[in-house]
Parts: sequence; C-alpha cells; structure tokens
Amino acid sequence: MTHERGNPLAFRSPLMLDDFELDSERSRDWSAALVQYAVAQRPANAELLKQLFGQAPRPLQPEAVAAAKVRAAYHALLARCGLNMVEI
Repeated sequence: MTHERGNPLAFRSPLMLDDFELDSERSRDWSAALVQYAVAQRPANAELLKQLFGQAPRPLQPEAVAAAKVRAAYHALLARCGLNMVEI
C-alpha cells in the first residue's frame, strides 16, 4: 500500500468521492420519488411543496460559477419531482 505524502487515505480519495456521489444520487432519487408519491396521493401537496422549496436556503454571496451549478442542480431536482418553478 503506497501512501501519497504520508496520507494513508490519499489512494482512497477518488473511491470515497465516487461513494459520496452515489449516495447523493440515491438521496436525490429517493427525494424525487417521495415528492411524486405525495403529490399523487394528494395533488394539493404540490403547492405546499413548491412553497417549501421556494424558501430553500441560498448562499449569501456565491461565486457566479458555483451559484449557477447550485441553481441548475436545484431546478433539475424540482423538475424530477414534477415541481417546476418560476425563476426567482
């Protein structure tokens, strides 16, 4: 086992990042399925969920590129959930 600059986790970092990405994707899938189920069971939930998502936290002073990525991921999740929203 080689250690890069004495860091025993250096060789594991790419694998850990892959695991984190898979976990994030699984969480997004589960969240989208839950929202779709809640709206299918009670269509009025769509408006409530749109209000909740509309109040989601936003960075105070994001860098332009990071902010664009966050907005794109946010809107992609809303679209997967069937909660398309107007840009604020």
